[in-house]
Amino acid sequence: MIRTLDPVADWAAVWSFWDSCRDFSEMERGLTDHERQTEGFFHDAPPNADPAKQMRLGVFDGERLIGVASVDFGFPEASDGYIGLMAFAEDVRGGGLGPKLLVHIEAESRKRGAVRLFVGVLIANVKGRAFWEREGFAAALPPREITIGAKTQLAQRLAKKLR
Repeated sequence: MIRTLDPVADWAAVWSFWDSCRDFSEMERGLTDHERQTEGFFHDAPPNADPAKQMRLGVFDGERLIGVASVDFGFPEASDGYIGLMAFAEDVRGGGLGPKLLVHIEAESRKRGAVRLFVGVLIANVKGRAFWEREGFAAALPPREITIGAKTQLAQRLAKKLR
């Protein structure tokens, strides 16, 4: 089941979720920092993003949170959506949840008026990049150096037209 996550009611579930994807956290930021990751998931947004349109989604297997996604709108352009994060628990990856969640995100993004979706992918995340490319995303900008947490590395913005 995919549903919207609430920053108060679902804080503990998201905080606990990071244990299930430590490999991603360590690749992304060099460490797992549950508090900072949860705070960032619910409250970080790119410049000019419209808080009224943001999506913070959870994928559940029964009561267990097995995936999360954050999507903001109004970046880089007013008619764009930006997937800031899509992550799954290690034990459910490869089971088809990524494409299902992306279909949901794309449909909701269209309803919010987005004509393109963007995502930033770490160059080190070879499997993640392959997923986005299989789903129709292509390079929008050259790779650039970014710092997340304790780690500095290369990332690249990818884009997909929705209309």
